[in-house]
Amino acid sequence: MRWDPLENVCCRCIVNKCVLSGRNVRIEPCNSVPEDKTLFMNVDPQFNIYGIMDSDESLLIEGTLEVLDTDEIVDYFRKKEQELERLRKENIILRELMVTLESEVR
Repeated sequence: MRWDPLENVCCRCIVNKCVLSGRNVRIEPCNSVPEDKTLFMNVDPQFNIYGIMDSDESLLIEGTLEVLDTDEIVDYFRKKEQELERLRKENIILRELMVTLESEVR
């Protein structure tokens, strides 16, 4: 089963418990950010629920849900941009080092 806690917003969603007709079942985010499984920087947050639900069963999901404001979203992407720039610079340095090492080996 798939559960979409919200639509058309970025959010932080922490699931503390998922109970299907009295038994705990596993629930995992599908499209959260890799480094933080509670953070959804897309407008369609999704979770997979691992269990088969019949029409007469109940599903209880407990946790917290926070809609991110514009500043939080901008801040996240600025940090990602800075991280990409740092990695780009490291990559340039490593390429220059490889060229130097190759020329020394010849």
